[in-house]
Amino acid sequence: MKTSVSTLHPVFYQIKKDIENKEGHAIETLRDFEVLCDNITEVTHDSFHVDTLRRLWNKRHDAYGTVRISTLNILSRYLGFSDWTDYSASIRHDSDSSEPTDGQKVLQTSDFCENAVITLAWIPDRVCKLRLMKPDAGEWEVLEVENSHTLIVGDTITAKYIVEGEVLYIGKIIRNGAETGAARIGLDKGVRFI
Repeated sequence: MKTSVSTLHPVFYQIKKDIENKEGHAIETLRDFEVLCDNITEVTHDSFHVDTLRRLWNKRHDAYGTVRISTLNILSRYLGFSDWTDYSASIRHDSDSSEPTDGQKVLQTSDFCENAVITLAWIPDRVCKLRLMKPDAGEWEVLEVENSHTLIVGDTITAKYIVEGEVLYIGKIIRNGAETGAARIGLDKGVRFI
């Protein structure tokens, strides 16, 4: 049974958007997160630490790459649903799941064909061209890269979702046949499609 969801999953972005809509504003400041914690506790009788919510909203340098279903169940109950499954079912898109969820482009690799090529950029001056090798697995080959210390030409990376304006969590990097581990790029204002 699945116990966690990628924080890059479009439905996760939607739940954050719905929570911000319920709050009546974007959740950005420490005070916003403190108030949200209190509101969640009041409605669900479950509590979060402020830093947990800040990590989920990618407002800390140690943001989460995945979120537990138990956490998503609480957030879903805060919105009036019985659990994450109930919430997810309520917002299934009738159209392509790579459409923007919060004014952002969301790329889900399973929606693209093998050998599709994209180019990403991130601050300060990083650019990377990727070729999709295995859509269902989210495996990309690095074709070109400029000014990155994380990626080099020939690397194979794993990323099933790429969301414009958000940090890209790379599940693993394979370099010269050896796995070098996970990575995050675009820590300052996320990645952009170019």
